[in-house]
Amino acid sequence: MNLTHVADMFKLVGEKTRFRIVHLLIKRGELCVQTLQQALKQPQAKISRHLFVLRSSGFVQWRRQGQMIMYSLPRQMNEQQQMLMDCINNHYSSLPELQADLRLFDHLDSQGVLCCRGHVNF
Repeated sequence: MNLTHVADMFKLVGEKTRFRIVHLLIKRGELCVQTLQQALKQPQAKISRHLFVLRSSGFVQWRRQGQMIMYSLPRQMNEQQQMLMDCINNHYSSLPELQADLRLFDHLDSQGVLCCRGHVNF
């Protein structure tokens, strides 16, 4: 691990939509693109593009469930990734926009309109 790798990791989650995706995966577990799209009120192409970047860098993993692709945090993270996820989970979850994402997700979930609902593995 070197400073360049750490800086790249911060740049990766430094983009607002990717930060919001990672936060939802931390708090609500495995989710599909459509559910993330609904909860973040963002176009499918934008969510897919950011998931590709996160997946390519090892920040999220995916698995096929029927015709859907499910995204989650990796079960095995290196120490720096784990520290960053802990920091997001423990220090930034109270940000108003992230709280709004969770409220909308929970509202949609309670209405039964979410495409999928995974399990929390963080």
